[in-house]
Amino acid sequence: MDPLTFPVISVAKIDLDFETVSKQLFDAACEWGFFIITDHGITKADEVAALSRAFFDLPLDVKMQKMVDESAIGYDGGKKFTSFAASEAMLFGTPAGDVLSSNNLSAWWDDGKRQTIEEFKAECYDLTIKMMSSFAVSMGLDKDYFSLIHQHRAPGHTLRCIKYPQLGQQPEEGRLPRLSTHTDWGSLTFVFTKQAGLEIQDPQNQWFHVPVIPGGIVVNIGDALSLWTSKTLKSTLHRITWENLPANRDRYSMAYFSQPNNDAQLNPVDKSTPTTAIPITYGDYYKVRYRLTYGDREDTTSGKKMLQEIDPVMAQLVHGLGVADAGRLRFNELAANETPAYILSLLTSVGGVTGYVRTGSVPSIAAGLTVGALYGLGGYRISKRQPYGVELALLASILLAGSSIPRAIKTGKPLPAGLSVLAATGLFIYGRAFI
Repeated sequence: MDPLTFPVISVAKIDLDFETVSKQLFDAACEWGFFIITDHGITKADEVAALSRAFFDLPLDVKMQKMVDESAIGYDGGKKFTSFAASEAMLFGTPAGDVLSSNNLSAWWDDGKRQTIEEFKAECYDLTIKMMSSFAVSMGLDKDYFSLIHQHRAPGHTLRCIKYPQLGQQPEEGRLPRLSTHTDWGSLTFVFTKQAGLEIQDPQNQWFHVPVIPGGIVVNIGDALSLWTSKTLKSTLHRITWENLPANRDRYSMAYFSQPNNDAQLNPVDKSTPTTAIPITYGDYYKVRYRLTYGDREDTTSGKKMLQEIDPVMAQLVHGLGVADAGRLRFNELAANETPAYILSLLTSVGGVTGYVRTGSVPSIAAGLTVGALYGLGGYRISKRQPYGVELALLASILLAGSSIPRAIKTGKPLPAGLSVLAATGLFIYGRAFI
């Protein structure tokens, strides 16, 4: 496909000719999910890019003095790359103003540098709100519809300064990605770079090289905005490969990630079209996506997990939305790892024992405990992703059903046995779905 067909839109007249520019932005977001804007009014990009390069040139031990924490401020790098990208980054997250007061920035980031970062983030935020307003109007919503759920509250809007460094040799195929294929989590992403390398899936689902336009900002739609629009606006897969950015080259970029507030519901906003409500807030969604990308990550300052364990049902819900993609863990691995199988085992065991006691004799209690033990072992194996976990749960289900149902028929007390069988079946289905 001819690179000239890629949308490049001037937003110089977005205030004077709001409807025309809004339609151009909306059409590009519908067809591509990616586009470039020019004449945007951002003035601090070059200054922040220079700060970013200067920081990455510092010795590693200096950069690692303040590692990224729960507030999404600090250095994200080290002696080893993650399995998500062969890169290092400096993050400035959280609501506006927190960079100035953060204790998680090294002395190199003096007040002047921090102020520059804050001013750049403020420019990006203002442009984000202006563009979100244009999308709202194009959808027949109030102009401030999206701005009300993109306030300066958690999780905030994050600036990520990124360096893809040169390497001594190219990693083996499949061992380490330059940047994994993924979609972004939030609403809008602004990418500032003067170097090529980014690929996206075009409208024909072919990989397309995003052009570099001097002074332009690459904009892409995130999962949240796509979900609000029932996927009318596309959250597009993108990546960087070793072929496009080989080991003997480096690349610098800055990405500003706009995110909804944690309590924002991700339900479609078009009420004219019947849709199923999505029982997920952006905070729920953020937790799942974070865990998929970074795994069981710890705050290097406090030693605590960056995020608490997440509900595997929520992981499955996110998976079912059909927009999220990426991470070093697959959905089924995450769900199996997070499954509170011991809780399910306990509940089902209690149900089994209760059913036996209510319908039989004292020896039946021992049988009930045996079934419970099988559930416990099966549940433990499910939680540890070990083999035969589901099979053990199924065996317990068969034993429980095979003895509870006849007893229920004989005694005329079917409810406890029925509940036991229902719980047993539920555990089996639950475990099988995530393995």
